[in-house]
Amino acid sequence: EFFFSSRRRHTRSASVSWARRCVQETERLVSEEVSYCIVNSILVLIQIVYDYMRMISCLPSISYECSNKLIEIIKTYNTKASHLVLGAGAVQLNKMKNITAKHLALSSQGLGFILAELPHIKGRIDLFLVDKAKAVIEEDFSNLKKDLIKHRDDIYKKLSSLLSIRGIELIENAKKTDFGITSEPEKASDYAASLAQIFQQMYNALVNLLQIEGTGLIFQETFNDIAMTLESVYSSLTIATIQGAKQFIKDLRDIEATITGLN
Repeated sequence: EFFFSSRRRHTRSASVSWARRCVQETERLVSEEVSYCIVNSILVLIQIVYDYMRMISCLPSISYECSNKLIEIIKTYNTKASHLVLGAGAVQLNKMKNITAKHLALSSQGLGFILAELPHIKGRIDLFLVDKAKAVIEEDFSNLKKDLIKHRDDIYKKLSSLLSIRGIELIENAKKTDFGITSEPEKASDYAASLAQIFQQMYNALVNLLQIEGTGLIFQETFNDIAMTLESVYSSLTIATIQGAKQFIKDLRDIEATITGLN
């Protein structure tokens, strides 16, 4: 059930109280049958949105002005969230020691929830607007949606970049691996095993927050970067023995199995 659906009758206080209870119990809210991990700032935004929508319904004569303010508030939230989390402004302000992948993922979840609810927010507002005002608000909501999507996509790119950097560091260690061994290899080299472990850990962490679709987009970009690095590093290796070649193949298959398993 949508938070701001015109089919749902509720008071702001009851609905926000219900939202807070849901977050306390499950740390998730559902919109469009998708579950989102929600932080407190989103709950505050929900409360503000309800306040403005209540004003719109109680005072239709100022519905256009309130609608503009509501859109402006969501835009401000988007801008501030981008600065504090994606831009690491919270670190510069000494509010946090660092910005982690979890912080980025939670920020994208908030954006996803807003995007899912945006059509229903607009739908309720349209009930109180004249046709001329609806056309203007339509464009404003369209621009707002584009801004939110760009912010979320930028977070995905940042997460992918962080994962790629770590993966490339590990692959570079292949240059330090002895492929001139004379004994049969029993397991993958340390760099390949570490790469598999990092990928699996990050995947497990992100998929619980972002669902499969968002995680898939992040890892697809990472895999493209990793593939180019593997080609570059592997082409520079010297494999002196048959056992070394077997070790190389074992490493490659281990990486391939990890990537295939995550897909």
